[in-house]
Amino acid sequence: MPVTDMNTKEDFKAFVGELQAKPCFRKPLGWGIFRQQSSQLGNGKVLTGTYPVLNWQGQNLASFACYVYAAGLFDDSNAALWRQSELVLDVTPKMANTLEYLFKPYWDAAAGKEHPNVQIAWHLRDIERHGNRLYARNLQPFKLVIIFDDVKPTSLATAYMKLTAHSRHFVKPRELNVDGILGLLPNVAWSGNKAIDLEWLRDSEVSLKMTGEYPVIDYVDWRPPLLMHIIPEDGEKVSAGSLWGGERTTLTEQDFEFLAKLSMPGWLV
Repeated sequence: MPVTDMNTKEDFKAFVGELQAKPCFRKPLGWGIFRQQSSQLGNGKVLTGTYPVLNWQGQNLASFACYVYAAGLFDDSNAALWRQSELVLDVTPKMANTLEYLFKPYWDAAAGKEHPNVQIAWHLRDIERHGNRLYARNLQPFKLVIIFDDVKPTSLATAYMKLTAHSRHFVKPRELNVDGILGLLPNVAWSGNKAIDLEWLRDSEVSLKMTGEYPVIDYVDWRPPLLMHIIPEDGEKVSAGSLWGGERTTLTEQDFEFLAKLSMPGWLV
C-alpha cells in the first residue's frame, strides 16, 4: 500500500483508516519501542532495556498502524507475522524515514506530553541521520515490540513489557501470564543505569583496574534501578537505591498476591 500525500491531519486519518480496515490488522495488547542494551562481549546477549513509551490496550492505535506499516507488516510476505503472539522487530533506517513521512502532520506539535510516539519517531530519525552509528555498530539497538496475545513471554523485551505494564498499574496483579519470566532476565552488574556483563567484567578485570577504568558497581542483580523505569507520582517517595522489583512505598493486598505468583519478594509495585 503506497503512501501518496501526507500533508494534513485529514490525510493521516484517511491513511490510518485504510490500514486498520485491512483484514490482517489486529489490535495489540501492548506495543512500544524497546531500547535494549547488549553485552559488552559483543555476542548479542541482551542485558536490559527500557520502554520510553509503553502503549497498552487500545492506546494510540493510529500510531501503532503507522509503526507496523513502516516495519513492513502489511507486505504480503509478512502476513503470517500478524498471527504470532508476540513480535520483536528490528528498527531500521528505512523504518525511521518512513515514520518521519507518515507523522509529518504532527511533527512540529510533538513535544512534552503531546504525541509521544511521534517523539519516538523523531529520535529514531535523528539517530539515523547522524551516521547510523548505532545501527552500524549494533550499539543500544531499538526494537519494535508487540504483544498480541497474553501467553508465556519468550523474550526479555516482552518480559520487560509485561513487568512495565504492571509497574505502571496498567493491569491488576495476576492478570498477565508471567510464567517463566524470571528465566529471561540475566544477572548483571549495575553501574548507574548501565548493565555490565559479569563475564566481560571478569575477563577485563586486570585491564580495567590497571588503567583506572574499572566501573563503580552499585550492585549485582537481575533487577535494574527502579527509577530507570518509573517516574514516581508527586508526593511519592522512592529511595535512590530502590530496585525495579523492590518495594517502593507501600504494597497493597493485590500486590502481595502478584508477588506470590512470581515467588519473588518485592516484585513490581
